[in-house]
Parts: sequence; C-alpha cells; structure tokens
Amino acid sequence: MRCHYVPQFYLKNFTISDESEHIYAYRRKSKPFKTKTRSIVAKNNLYIFKDKKTGKKSDKVERMFSWLEGVVAPIINRIVNQSSFNISSLSNQDKIILSEFIAYLHTRNLSFREQQKNIHSAGIKMMMKFGADNKEFFKREARDLKIIKNDEEIEDLRQSILNFDKHFKIDYGKENDDYFLKNALLLTQRISPAIFYKEWHLLESNNRVFVTSDNPVSLIRPENLPQFRGVGFRNGYIAVPISQYKCLLLVTGKGIIKKKANRENVDFLNGHTMFYAHKFIYSNMALKDIENNFNKTKEGASEKVVIG
Repeated sequence: MRCHYVPQFYLKNFTISDESEHIYAYRRKSKPFKTKTRSIVAKNNLYIFKDKKTGKKSDKVERMFSWLEGVVAPIINRIVNQSSFNISSLSNQDKIILSEFIAYLHTRNLSFREQQKNIHSAGIKMMMKFGADNKEFFKREARDLKIIKNDEEIEDLRQSILNFDKHFKIDYGKENDDYFLKNALLLTQRISPAIFYKEWHLLESNNRVFVTSDNPVSLIRPENLPQFRGVGFRNGYIAVPISQYKCLLLVTGKGIIKKKANRENVDFLNGHTMFYAHKFIYSNMALKDIENNFNKTKEGASEKVVIG
C-alpha cells in the first residue's frame, strides 16, 4: 500500500499556478524539478503493522490518517482561501483537530522515524561506552560472559566500542518498524495538547512565497530561551506553512505578532523549513535563491541526536 506521509490535499496549497497537480521539488545539491504531488512524500506500507491479536497485517493507522485528513482539510482550506482570515474565529474544536493534524504531521514522516532511531542508537552507544570506559570492569564482564577469554582480544573489543561509529553500525531492519510506528503514535498524544495551548497566529505574505517540505513542522527557539535548553513543543515556537502565502505560527505566551510577513520574516521561516527538511522542500516556484538557501543546510542535521 502506498502511504503518503505528507497529505496530498496539503501539498496542493503549494502547487504551481494553473497546474494543481504539479509542484517544484528541491533536493540539496540538485536542481529543482517539476513533479506530481501524488508521486512524492510516499512510501510503501509505511503505516502497515502486524496486529498482535489477529497476527495479520493491518491498515488501521493508514485509515485513521485518511479520516483525520478528511476532517482537517475543510478547516485548512477555509484559512487558506478566505481573504484576511481571522485566526481568532477558529473554534476550540477546530484547534483540537488542527493540533492533532500538526502533531501527526510531525511524527508520521520519515524524518521523525530517523530521529527516533538516532535517539535509540545514541542510548545504546552511551551504555556500551560507559561499560568500556572502565577497563577492569569491562575485562571482568567479558570473562564472565565467556565469549572472549584472551585479554588482548578483550582489549581490542573495548577499544572498538570506545570508537563505536568507526567499527559498528546499528541496523534496526524492517522487523522493528512496528515499534517505531507505535512510539510515534504515543508521542503524538503528548505533543498535541502542547500545540493546542499555544497562542495561535496566522502570518500572511503578499508576494514572497512560503515553502514546505517532507517534514513541514518547524520548531523555533524563542529569543529568551537559554542556549543550553533544548527546544521542544512546550517551550518552543511552532511554524507550519499551510500555503504559499500563509503560515501558522504558534507561540508560548502572549506577544505582538505582525499579521503581514515581510521578506525577512518569510525567509526566516523558510530557513527553518529548510533546516528541518528530511530530503526535499517543495514550492510553486523554481527560484535560484530558494535553491541556494536550501543548499546551505545539511541533510540529517535536524535528526542528529547528541547525548552527553
């Protein structure tokens, strides 16, 4: 089953004028190319899992996403298509649905799954290196396991673990996809309320276009947040472009947000979209400055995990 991890109805808000099925795709270090929305941001059987009760493959998650997209599409289309839309006119029910959609938009894609694997891998490497740091402890444990008896081989293994990335690679394989899918679904339930209780704003651009990506939700560090603090959904700002001329900005605390976004604001938000992009960004235009700015970002930078 072909599973789209960024909905097609959403991508249509960024399609080329008079070509509702086509969009420009940018990849780092490559020229932008025109493609159809149905041909991108999709992977076979991404949400298909093995039901423990029946032992059979299930598409319940894919059907749940389809249902949610059907509910949220009219709300987003209303915001996009209505001139000078007043964000305060959204009902609490509208915000609940949008919060769920934004949370899943963040957790259902390949970038989030890669980040979760990186977190898991970093934890494994940290524990292994912790044991290898103590030479006598490592030697004793290796002897007790009776895997290696030779002290020289034990020391070679210890040094290899201390230089883990040089000698080993963690491969989770397809058999662990269900675990990461379940983890993403559970985390979404924690993210969604944090989104709902933000201060909601809608930024509009008259001419400079917003871009989107294969990982459209961006976290922005507030100016008053110390650099040693991590940025998350509770303490950070959240930007979600919803069309080429409109972007949702959800902030912590009340503040004065200008409704009209100038070129500098749009470029700032686009910069975050580019940073968080897994592999691709998308736009209704093929512009050299978008291409150049995207090339300044590094693939995988937003998914990197460091555990001290």
